[in-house]
Amino acid sequence: MARKLELFAFETPAGRRPVMDYIDAQDMHAAKLLASSLEAFCDQFPDVQTVSIKPLAGKLWEVRVKDQRGVAHRVIYAVVGGYMVLLHAFTKKTQKTPPDALRLAEKRLKAMTE
Repeated sequence: MARKLELFAFETPAGRRPVMDYIDAQDMHAAKLLASSLEAFCDQFPDVQTVSIKPLAGKLWEVRVKDQRGVAHRVIYAVVGGYMVLLHAFTKKTQKTPPDALRLAEKRLKAMTE
């Protein structure tokens, strides 16, 4: 039986949650698609089948979502304990994940686990 994960969004010292801000900034359809993909991941973990995911580096993975306009959205996360920790989100414009996005996600994960 699949174990359900809880969602946890990284929060800055100022109280902002960048991944949630990114989702909120999208149009209604893209925001719903992103939110439902993250929920589906949590519901299906560890046997995720309906959400496109890809390993990146170390503990970092990405959820891959393409919206109805063909825009590629990425959410970088790590599974820590019973949580899917949302670290960074961006619109993918190049074939490779931008190194700055990986560095930022690693920095946020490190800040949370220290």
